[in-house]
Amino acid sequence: MKDYIFRLRNPEAAAAVIAELVGGEALPLPPLSDAWIVLVPDGHALELYHDTLNRHGADVHPFSDDNCKAAVAIASPLPASRLATLASGAGWPIRRRKEAGGEIVEIAVEGRQILAVAAETAVTRPSNLADVANKPDGDWPH
Repeated sequence: MKDYIFRLRNPEAAAAVIAELVGGEALPLPPLSDAWIVLVPDGHALELYHDTLNRHGADVHPFSDDNCKAAVAIASPLPASRLATLASGAGWPIRRRKEAGGEIVEIAVEGRQILAVAAETAVTRPSNLADVANKPDGDWPH
């Protein structure tokens, strides 16, 4: 299982949305009071911490942890239109783009960290998803 770390202002709310996006499960991550984990059906896990906590519960400067990935790519059983609706409903900026084999919805979780989600029709081989996460940022809608 591969873990990815997100530092967010509201990890509980973000965990609920991300779990719905990927068809996963959001759970509290004890012993911290403001930490959540999203278990993704493909075996990945997304750890979500308040932006002032590290994974051991100590106060840190936001975004100081080197384990915090700039972009994470995962697959979803949902169509791109539903992914876009869920992310937009949370107030998160999105970009949609066509890739060989399907559509990718790039979501800026809380406007901070990029979650590139391969929609149900996209090719979801791990090498393709890694390529998606490494694409240049480009311009984001405001």
